[in-house]
Amino acid sequence: MQPIKEHLSDTRQVFEEAKSEVREQAEKQKTRAAIRLDDFSQALDESAEELESPVLDQVAGKLGQAAEALDAADLDDLYLRGRAFARDHAAGFLVGSFALGLLLARFFKAGDNSSRGG
Repeated sequence: MQPIKEHLSDTRQVFEEAKSEVREQAEKQKTRAAIRLDDFSQALDESAEELESPVLDQVAGKLGQAAEALDAADLDDLYLRGRAFARDHAAGFLVGSFALGLLLARFFKAGDNSSRGG
């Protein structure tokens, strides 16, 4: 049997490896989200030009800025800012989370139905 110190050392090592993997995956997802947000911003900008809509143009600009900020942001900073927002605006955060959950459920349900041919 291994002494307790060795088990603790092994556990710490596994935890650190898992933490590193989670951070790496979160960074990849953050980058993907920034790219998608930028793509959406560009598409909206093109629509704004076609429709000659200054409001859409402003929204596209803000989305582009948000994409740049997200891409440049540190994960720890994003986490802390999200936590602070949730704490300071608990009701809005809960309502927004619920609404986002409903939207994601509809999105995945629609994707599932189209893949089945229905």
